[in-house]
Amino acid sequence: MKPWCIKFGGGLFFALSLCLGAAVAHGQSLAEPFAAIDAELESLQMAMAEQHLSALTAPASETPAAMYLRGKLAFFQGDYATAYAHFLAAIGASKTELDWKNWRDRAQATMAVLSARQAEQGRHGHFQIAYTDLRDALLAGRADDILNRQLDALQAVFGDKPDMPVRVYILASVSDFAAMSGLSIDRIETTATVAMSRYNRIMILSPRIISGGYPWLDTLAHELTHVFITRLSRNRAPIWLQEGVAKYYEAAWRNLIPGELSPEEAFLLERAATERRLIPFRRFHPSVSFMPSQEDAVLAYAQALSFMQFVNTHAADENWMAALLREMADGHSLESLLAKTTRADMRKLRMWWEKEVTAKHLTPRTIAPFLKKRFVAGAQSRDIPDREFYDTEVRRQLRLGDLLRLRGHLREALEKYEAAAEENRVAAPDIAQRIAGCYIDLHQLDHAVDFLAPLIRLYPFQAVLHLQLAEARLRQDKAQEAILSLLQTIAIDPFQSQVHCRLSEAYRRIGDVNNAATAEAHCQLLQRAPGK
Repeated sequence: MKPWCIKFGGGLFFALSLCLGAAVAHGQSLAEPFAAIDAELESLQMAMAEQHLSALTAPASETPAAMYLRGKLAFFQGDYATAYAHFLAAIGASKTELDWKNWRDRAQATMAVLSARQAEQGRHGHFQIAYTDLRDALLAGRADDILNRQLDALQAVFGDKPDMPVRVYILASVSDFAAMSGLSIDRIETTATVAMSRYNRIMILSPRIISGGYPWLDTLAHELTHVFITRLSRNRAPIWLQEGVAKYYEAAWRNLIPGELSPEEAFLLERAATERRLIPFRRFHPSVSFMPSQEDAVLAYAQALSFMQFVNTHAADENWMAALLREMADGHSLESLLAKTTRADMRKLRMWWEKEVTAKHLTPRTIAPFLKKRFVAGAQSRDIPDREFYDTEVRRQLRLGDLLRLRGHLREALEKYEAAAEENRVAAPDIAQRIAGCYIDLHQLDHAVDFLAPLIRLYPFQAVLHLQLAEARLRQDKAQEAILSLLQTIAIDPFQSQVHCRLSEAYRRIGDVNNAATAEAHCQLLQRAPGK
């Protein structure tokens, strides 16, 4: 997610609409040279902004505007106490600047959330990772590793990288995320927003907060990509383009360029195209987080990625995306740049893309149409349990299967689950988990593997399916394959102690003592931790 327009309300924030992004220039009340420094900060040209701010001489260096910019620089550098002090001084000297008061309140809110934080410096110095709940400590090392891999991949693509360390905050509740991001809890819940890149920092909800987790490593990589986009375009790219580029490169850390539509995204995209209700790109502004529903938010990301994939097939230069962002920074219009890249105007590109999406038939009809994220802490879920979507006969078969399984009648339970799956006609993940569990408990390991593999392709972010496949592989004495599935589980839901315990066992089997010890430590940590 990237620049947004938001109304702060209640608590520490004034009720003020503050639009961030290409459409509205920041610091409109600032004169030169202050406006130029402010623009450098907003486009994350940190070293340049610091240099130009330090070069100010009296009387300019002693003005309220200079005090404000010193506060903003400190904020972007993660020194929130210093930022707060500078904002207070600036406001004391110029009490009419309402925007400065919002920055003061933003610094105060950040300090309140981070008062009990633990911070870890990344191994290479590019990232500082902080968390407010000790259970999230086990995320830090993996996050730093993936962020550095993404950094290297993006530097190779864009020829650029952040000129100061990026702070990463793993937040323990929806309320903390709301305070740090400025989004309301209602917005976060409505669209299931789990991360934001802003102010030279990445804010991400702990996977503990979402039932079953979510692809938090790809999400971190996505948000880091936004940092590159902001720098390269000088924050002039429209929201849909920012999200499209970020989706295109979010899997670069695992050597997957371009990124792929998940089956769920493909389903929503195809359905919207067929029903002629694709979201106009202008509605992406001010943020995908302001879409009316979680489903619309997922569709928006799918559209952005799909359109970038389409443009890529018509681009004359394989490095067109980086060139386009750089030329936008120089003031060229997106429409003229796309026309130069593809020899077609935006209207034609959009029309051709819509025709292609409608004709492609992207997804199998056996996929469940949409699986919402469910918040399990810090917010109240509005979602309906999956079973309520099943008809009466499916629910009856599942209930009978559960009773039989509890009593140890595995074969009979399996028959009921398979009957439920046949009646449902859709390979729903929670039914599939029951069937796979019976196969494993019955030691029908080949059946379990053959059953799970295609389901994982349909539902790549269902951690339980990956864990079940890992268990089957481990029981087949295929430790290396089990490790891959367990790492994929951790990339979605790292807070199941069983995952780390089995990962430790798998590493021991291949003689990897160091990784076995790390996994065992995480296993013990989670077994001792209260709750998830």
